[in-house]
Amino acid sequence: MLTCTRRAATALSACALLVIACSDTSVGPPPADTFSFVGEVVELGTLHDVFVRAPDDIWAVGAHGLTIHYDGSLWHRVESGTGEALNGVWVAADGTAHAVGNHGVILRFNGTAWNPVTSPVIDNINAIHGISGSNIFAAADNGAVLHYNGSVWNRQQTNGVTEDLRDIWGYSPSVAFAVGDNGTLLSYTGANWSTLAAVTGDDLRGVYGFSATDVFAVGNNGALLHFDGSAWSQQVSGVSGWLQALWGPSGDDVFAAGEAGTVLHYDGAAWTPFTSNIFTTQYMTGAGGTAGDDVIAVGSGGTVLRYDGAKWKKDLSDAGAVVRRGIWGTSRDDLFVVGTHGEVFHRGSNGWSFVAGGGYAASLNDVSGAGAHVFAVGDAGTALHGDGPSWTLMDTGTTAGLNGVWAASAADVFAVGNDGTILHFDGSTWSPQTSGTNRVLHDVWGMSNDDVFAVGNDGLVLHWDGSAWTQDAMLDAVALHAVWGTSPSNLIVVGTGAGGQGNAFRRSGSQWKREEIGATGSLECIHGVSANDAFAAGIGGGGIGNFRDAFFHYDGESWQPSSTNGYVHLTSVWATSAATVFAAGTGTVVYHGTRR
Repeated sequence: MLTCTRRAATALSACALLVIACSDTSVGPPPADTFSFVGEVVELGTLHDVFVRAPDDIWAVGAHGLTIHYDGSLWHRVESGTGEALNGVWVAADGTAHAVGNHGVILRFNGTAWNPVTSPVIDNINAIHGISGSNIFAAADNGAVLHYNGSVWNRQQTNGVTEDLRDIWGYSPSVAFAVGDNGTLLSYTGANWSTLAAVTGDDLRGVYGFSATDVFAVGNNGALLHFDGSAWSQQVSGVSGWLQALWGPSGDDVFAAGEAGTVLHYDGAAWTPFTSNIFTTQYMTGAGGTAGDDVIAVGSGGTVLRYDGAKWKKDLSDAGAVVRRGIWGTSRDDLFVVGTHGEVFHRGSNGWSFVAGGGYAASLNDVSGAGAHVFAVGDAGTALHGDGPSWTLMDTGTTAGLNGVWAASAADVFAVGNDGTILHFDGSTWSPQTSGTNRVLHDVWGMSNDDVFAVGNDGLVLHWDGSAWTQDAMLDAVALHAVWGTSPSNLIVVGTGAGGQGNAFRRSGSQWKREEIGATGSLECIHGVSANDAFAAGIGGGGIGNFRDAFFHYDGESWQPSSTNGYVHLTSVWATSAATVFAAGTGTVVYHGTRR
């Protein structure tokens, strides 16, 4: 497969962001295109709410019917069967999940699949919370409160309230609260909902509590309220943006989150913001957890933050310095791409969607497969295995960064990485192989399980003959980033030369010769479909002002330049036919190219 060096990707990603910020369009026209490219956005999407039943049973829901589940190791996408936005999720003690969304959508997860449930309203349902599996409340637009008795959902009377209700929380069958627009506060006593005197005119977006005498509410303009059993009163939040997510394990250990990555903590005396380790500016809209040192917050940009009691880290995110590092597939409608935050996306007939990843502090650097079996590798010895809809985190026995992977079959997989690391998977276990070097290895590719090549720093090329790895060549390059070929006598490697220019070499027979591509910047990846159809990509040269992608096509006679027309560092390329190619790199876009 193909990938790029982590060091190069990180540095050049920063360059890409600077270029975009400068909006310098003074570069000359790109070379004549031989391929026409369309950008396809590859993102998880906005998340609206999260519920944590246990450390290995977490649900999050969001835009366009998105539902993802965390099993203790990985986040997995679970098809919901709806395209409506899902706004709230709650899980009963037995693991049965309930979700609500726009246009009256109500779903129930039975342990295997989400199924629609008859709803008494067509209004947007904005939140859900339960006392038990047979006593669940939901809040909706136009003052609607819904109740589930274990069999059916019914609408409850709210005494003429017409304001949209944004959140709901219940403590017992006779104690519940709902909040909404223009400071709306409702209280439930087991028989009726009653309106309470407004304490603020700001829209209230979240409510959560710990007893009938210890309830918090948050909303627009930093609104933060507390109920002591007798009356609601305002507290000082210290922020002016809106707050929505609200959760805590106790009344003196409460978390609130909202606009532009704002996260606050209440210790029983005062609210204080987290200022030093919130690595997002996304809007946080849902929160949950199991303890004060195990908190999850979700929001826009596919962001999932996790707090361990000392600092916040990202489990998942579409935002920030995102890089899509590796592509592999069997056809244009069966492609996988991996990258930052350990996310795996799949392109099917209906486009790209998130399938698995996150939950660990590692990026994925490459992906390869054999049939239905897909393998992805990344930082800190991370490896994932996908077999249809099921994905698992693998034990590789190493903490070395893994940069490249190639699968001859589901029981014959090679991975290479830092410090000369080479691993082999036999279908059940990853085992180390002796490489004879401590140089960084960036990529691995083979024609069969006893004819495999690996490339790395200082122009190193290694060969596996089925019994041992030996040095095949030391080429004139600072680093070789990728390797691909149709046979041992037609092998191409690409990388970076001493001056930062792109280098390429072709192995004809047992001899290596420099390939004239004409790249002015580093070449990071290569793939093809035949000896007469190959694609190489990377980053264009010329400095910040002239920064572009670099993309070349080999037609059997010469390399022809083309362009995705993007200011992007391309780190991966995959051809599904002589007329169809996909390229990815910095950002959340995969470029789909077709021959003109």
